[in-house]
Amino acid sequence: MTPMNKNTLLALILLLGCCTLTTGCRSRYDVVVSGMGRLEGVSHPVLDKKAQVYTFTDYTGRRYRVPISRINLIEPHVDQRSKIEYRN
Repeated sequence: MTPMNKNTLLALILLLGCCTLTTGCRSRYDVVVSGMGRLEGVSHPVLDKKAQVYTFTDYTGRRYRVPISRINLIEPHVDQRSKIEYRN
């Protein structure tokens, strides 16, 4: 293998590794909270086991602390443009 091909291969491997590591960090979630409705596109909810509270931030930067008893559902966010409608 020539040195140029070896450098190109190493650069591609490095780029692929960076893409793989940063993909999970940008994931958004939808949270359904009783009494508040559905909060879409929030950061990864973190559970404080001692306080029994989930903490997360919405897309505007507002921080929420919600008791675990009020959380109905946490699921990955799906952009409306990427949803596929199936018709019978």
